Amino acid sequence: MAAPASSSFTSSFSWAQIVRLGLVQTALGSVVVLMTSTINRVMVVELALPAIVPGALVALHYAVQVLRPRWGYGSDVGGRRTPWIVGGMAALA
Repeated sequence: MAAPASSSFTSSFSWAQIVRLGLVQTALGSVVVLMTSTINRVMVVELALPAIVPGALVALHYAVQVLRPRWGYGSDVGGRRTPWIVGGMAALA
C-alpha cells in the first residue's frame, strides 16, 4: 500500500534555521529602507544632489536581486560559501 503524498516530504530545516533565514531577509530589508528613505533625504535635501542619484542606487539594488539565485546556486555547488558571503557583503557595502 502506498504512503500518502504528504508524508513523503521531509523537511531538513530546524526552526532555528528558519528564523536565521528570516533574520537575513529582515537585515536586507532594513538596508533597503535606509537607502530609500534616509539616504534619499540626505542626498537630495542636504547635499543638493539630483534625485536621480538615490533613484539609481535603488534601481541598482533591484538589478542585483536578479543575480541572487545564481550566487546562491554557485555557493551551494562549490561548497565554499565564505567567498560568496564576503563578496555579497562587499557588493552591499
